[in-house]
Amino acid sequence: MPDGPCTVKRFLRILRNSATLLSFALCILTIVLSVRSCWRQDNILISWTTAQSLAPSRFKISGHELLLGTAGGGFWINWDYWQSIFGEFPTNPFYLPHPTTIGYKSNPSIPLRLQSLYRIRYYSPGDTPGRRQFDLRIPFIFPMVIFALPPALMLMSLRRRRKTGHCPHCGYDLRASPERCPECGKATSSIGQPSTSTAR
Repeated sequence: MPDGPCTVKRFLRILRNSATLLSFALCILTIVLSVRSCWRQDNILISWTTAQSLAPSRFKISGHELLLGTAGGGFWINWDYWQSIFGEFPTNPFYLPHPTTIGYKSNPSIPLRLQSLYRIRYYSPGDTPGRRQFDLRIPFIFPMVIFALPPALMLMSLRRRRKTGHCPHCGYDLRASPERCPECGKATSSIGQPSTSTAR
């Protein structure tokens, strides 16, 4: 077989295995975070404020806040954006421009209030003109199941290959060469092979 197709197949196999391993690691991480969120509430706050001069005596102040949190078996993402126009440069520390800051806080966990199984909202509070908020809340069970699918499918594929006499590494048919796979070169004497004893 030409080296080109073999190289492409080998690259695709490595890519698939790497993606499956990453998915398995993310599944384990999701389980750990889910267990921790039952007794601790973790929040990461990323915020920054910018100022723009519109005229000699008019300034537009814009603020951004991104909150990432976990609690009660779920996680949420909250993005808050606001802007205000001032006739003079503000002196209130809340409105002063500042670069990106990142803060972390951990408290005892509280039940995560979810509307049904999830909540997605994008709205503008009526009491604050120029303000926009995006709120996403999802239980950990959803990403947990998604990340667990690729490893589960690969495990099922490996078991099926062992039963049907195919190489568990690349899926090549081993009936003509049961001791070593001619496709990937892996020794197959220790893996499952098609049974030939029934032909006696």
